[in-house]
Amino acid sequence: MTETGTVPTLEQVKLDPANPGAAVRSLAIDPESAALRVVTRLAGGEGQGVLVLEPTMDENRKLSWSCSGENIPHEALPEACR
Repeated sequence: MTETGTVPTLEQVKLDPANPGAAVRSLAIDPESAALRVVTRLAGGEGQGVLVLEPTMDENRKLSWSCSGENIPHEALPEACR
C-alpha cells in the first residue's frame, strides 16, 4: 500500500497483469511482525530478489506499510519502495 492508502496496480509493481504469479516464487509472513517477504524470480547480483513489506501502527492505530528490496534492481522496485 502506498502513502495515499491505495494498493498499487500490477503494472506499477512491474508484474504482467495477464500472469501475475509468473514473477513470484514464494510468500512468507513473519508471525510476530506480520512482515511479508515476497521471493521473486528477479535475480540481482546476490541471488533471488526479495520484496519486503513491513507494517507499523501509530498511536492512533493507523496502519502504515514500508517496503524495501533485497537483490532487486532499483528500476524493478515499485516506485514507493525506491
